[in-house]
Amino acid sequence: MLSKDFFWQVIRQRPSSTALHECRHCGYTMESDTGECPKCGSREIASYDLE
Repeated sequence: MLSKDFFWQVIRQRPSSTALHECRHCGYTMESDTGECPKCGSREIASYDLE
């Protein structure tokens, strides 16, 4: 059985990133803004803050 403390620690965790990075040319979604799309090579990367 899991303790209450462990349960609340898991629930309170937030995602490591609250931003979405997407190539404006092909729509590929990336976890971080690398400056260039790995799929099509475009440098037009849009960043959206999801908070």
